[in-house]
Amino acid sequence: MKRLLTLVIAILVCANFNYSLATHIPGANITYECDPANPLTYTFTLTLFRVCPGTHPVSMGSTYFSMSNTCGLVNPVVPTFNQVGIAEDVNQLCASATSDCSGGTDPGLWKYTYEATITLPADCDSWTIDFDLCCRDQSSNLSGGTGNNMYVSTTMNTLTAPCDNSPVVTAIPMPYACTNTTFNYCLTIADPEGDSTTFAMIIPGSTAGAPCGYNAGFSQIMPLNNFTLDPLTGCISFNHPTTGNFVVAIQI
Repeated sequence: MKRLLTLVIAILVCANFNYSLATHIPGANITYECDPANPLTYTFTLTLFRVCPGTHPVSMGSTYFSMSNTCGLVNPVVPTFNQVGIAEDVNQLCASATSDCSGGTDPGLWKYTYEATITLPADCDSWTIDFDLCCRDQSSNLSGGTGNNMYVSTTMNTLTAPCDNSPVVTAIPMPYACTNTTFNYCLTIADPEGDSTTFAMIIPGSTAGAPCGYNAGFSQIMPLNNFTLDPLTGCISFNHPTTGNFVVAIQI
């Protein structure tokens, strides 16, 4: 496998749209794109979701990121990631509803996009960049509450696949589901090179990548009741009886 992308999403299960969440970070992922004119230069994109109301800074400092390799090379300095464009309210409400991102009372989510360019000193199997920020939302299936950090990482094998690009998630982020109803959601992606991809459940990471704990009745492979993941398509299905905010971590 030439690259590993960790995606953390939160699934809001509700009986109606008057359910409230703690305010901070429910999900994130890091992708990358190679510069063909400079094959060791990559633009990294951090996609970060924040529960409304509230906003997030226009830049993410280098202290939230780290880069490592398995070849004994000097790790490049990670610069500040700067916001690209404006924050987008990615709620899935009816057109007549107004989310709390825009002064309403229904649940909304800000989607922020940040970018930085990094030049590697040489190719290696493997390079890893990770992002570590306090704090996660209070979730229904993880223990530790808002004491958990949001941690995501991406690994590149640039010797095996030089100047490759990561897959990019194209699915609607942060799905909303209803209680006691079978819910289907496909984590669709686009890969610029058309590479084959697989999907696997992993334990969400907290500070420095340490695994989060699960509340009783939940696990890595069962983050919600009757949960299934198709490893070839990325489609998930579940039927959960209670409302809540549920964290699911998937490796692509």
